[in-house]
Amino acid sequence: DVYVLVDGDDTYEAAAAPRLVARLLDDGLDMVVGARRDQEKAAYRPGHRLGNVLLTRCAGMLFGNSFEDMLSGYRVFSRRYARSFAAHARGFEIETELAESEARFSALADGLPMPVWVLDDLGHVRFVNNAFGSFFGLDGDHCFGPRWWEGLLHPEDLKVFEYALAEALSNERDLHLSARLRRHDGQWRWLEMNAAPRFSADGRFIGLAGNSPDITERREIEMAREELLGAERAARNAAEGMARVKDEFLATLSHELRTPLTTILGWSELLLQRMEADHPMRRGVEVIASSAMAQKRLMSDMLDLSSMLLGKVQLEVEVLDLAEQVREAVRLQELVAQGKAQALVVDVPQAPCPVLGDATRLQQVLWNLLANAIKFTPVEGRVEVVLRQEDGHYVMDVCDNGDGIAPEFLAHLFSRFSQADGTTTRRHGGLGLGLAIVQQLAELHGGSVSAQSAGAGQGATFSVRLPVYRVESAGRPRRMVQRVAAGEQVVTAHALAGTRILAVEDQPDVLAYLRRVLEEQGATVVAAASAAEALELLDLRGHATPGMAG
Repeated sequence: DVYVLVDGDDTYEAAAAPRLVARLLDDGLDMVVGARRDQEKAAYRPGHRLGNVLLTRCAGMLFGNSFEDMLSGYRVFSRRYARSFAAHARGFEIETELAESEARFSALADGLPMPVWVLDDLGHVRFVNNAFGSFFGLDGDHCFGPRWWEGLLHPEDLKVFEYALAEALSNERDLHLSARLRRHDGQWRWLEMNAAPRFSADGRFIGLAGNSPDITERREIEMAREELLGAERAARNAAEGMARVKDEFLATLSHELRTPLTTILGWSELLLQRMEADHPMRRGVEVIASSAMAQKRLMSDMLDLSSMLLGKVQLEVEVLDLAEQVREAVRLQELVAQGKAQALVVDVPQAPCPVLGDATRLQQVLWNLLANAIKFTPVEGRVEVVLRQEDGHYVMDVCDNGDGIAPEFLAHLFSRFSQADGTTTRRHGGLGLGLAIVQQLAELHGGSVSAQSAGAGQGATFSVRLPVYRVESAGRPRRMVQRVAAGEQVVTAHALAGTRILAVEDQPDVLAYLRRVLEEQGATVVAAASAAEALELLDLRGHATPGMAG
């Protein structure tokens, strides 16, 4: 029903409940109508139409848009109560809609399988759904206290929840956390507590509305996964630590072993220089020198690989002619190949092949590949070295018709200490470090190394790829280094005559050897066993020493 009050030029309308109209009219109409109220019942009975207005009954009285006999009284009533009537009508309508909305929300929340809860702006419980009561074993008449969570939350999670709740309420923001709560059977369960802020129509914060799904199974899976990850991480760290300790040990061991080998090799070479070809001890000294050289090479491989794995290798980069580097490596291996009657075929461009690299380290790469090919190729076999350009890279292929590589071993070929089997190790010797060093050095030069083989007994091909050096358009070109082959170098007698040299070495045997070699070349040698002793021997007056005054 639509009830209309007219107050001057203003009209107030509201779809209000009859009892509200009746209350307003009962409070005010008696003052203006008095005893004449009964007289109007007949003339203005329910259902009677006055013009376009249909009268209706409100709590036993009649009300319309005009009363001829009560006109003055009605105007008094409308001026006094019209605005209050409209406000109450609007408020009652809002309350009705709110009650209906709450009923719909309650029905919806009760249909959800997870606990749902509503808090006011102070954190007090205003609503929980049936699932909440079932989960915690609470009946519908349960009264929640101001600190309702204390009996539900795990003691270890209590402070975290209280802090998160206080932050959400004070800052009027979302609440998100996971906590353990006691289920009705006494079991602690992980619940994910998610809540969003609630605001009234005028924007006023009125609390939080949230839900708490049970995530115990998911949490247990996550915790188990975290434990596995933690165990895996600890195992990996332990393995890496052990590997680091091992590499440091190998580096130290190699250095300590290489020092006496240097002395053995040095003195044996000096002895050979002074022995006649038919000296009865010459063969023995040659064996000593050869064995010392082989042992030194093994120690060098161990030291080099350990340094590479620890990131301690620094390249002295310059522009090199890769073709010349290949020719030099072949020259160093020619005698070995001739000793096995092998055909060593070389196909290298005559034009320079510029690359950026460390000459010593590149020679190490080339020497290892050639030495391996010759070692694993039988007598009267064939080793071929080809250098070509392909897709911005120089590719050096070392091919042989030797032992070959089994397909299942190719994947492990460049691993440390890796050889095909124990038989190969015993037959050919070595530690299986050469190819691992080749791979590390090739990668340090921005290149790569690969291997191919048709199988055991079918030979193998090793390929090293290095990027072609090209001068940057805006950069200054580097000068290509030209080196004289070791066999072409001429050493004159007493080449160091008139030269004063300060030799510093903490190993007395090595120092004695260095002093002897230098003095034989005509140098005047001052020996020092430490840096401090060397500084005492130097006359620093008038000299600028880097990092020091004087």
